[in-house]
Amino acid sequence: GGMCVRPGYGSHSRKIVAEFRASNPSIVGMWNSLDSMLLQSSGNELVIRLPNGRAMTYREVKESRRPAISEDTKRGYLKRVLTARIGSRRVETYGGKLTENTTQAVARDVFAEYADVLNEVLLFSAHDEAVLEVDNDVEPRDIEHIMSQTPEWLPGCPVGAEAKVVPHYCK
Repeated sequence: GGMCVRPGYGSHSRKIVAEFRASNPSIVGMWNSLDSMLLQSSGNELVIRLPNGRAMTYREVKESRRPAISEDTKRGYLKRVLTARIGSRRVETYGGKLTENTTQAVARDVFAEYADVLNEVLLFSAHDEAVLEVDNDVEPRDIEHIMSQTPEWLPGCPVGAEAKVVPHYCK
């Protein structure tokens, strides 16, 4: 076996985490809610319904225990571990990871909505970037306006975009 060492992980790091959690109660609430849903799904599957109606499914959720050492007391204990099957892989997950996955999935769905609107001029997209071929009279602000519209299925979510004209792909 091996040993995982986290250099510098101590009181300063725990203070940063505590401050983040105190100043972001909605994120922590979502994290805790998804963690609870995951635990309740043990033996079944967890389906997270996204705002546009699409679903993320974590199959065959399982709870197990593994040895761990407490950061605070330095004593050994059996840590609860939850895993799920995603495609052909079994992965360990928890509320924070589910929150991250959900956030990324919603961002992807917002971006996909723009790709549908801009389909006629879209050459390709990569992650959060769209490469378009447009007529010379199209201004960057026109594209920014289109890509800054909040989808109907996500009211109140601030969305923004930055567009620029370039003679060739820049990355």
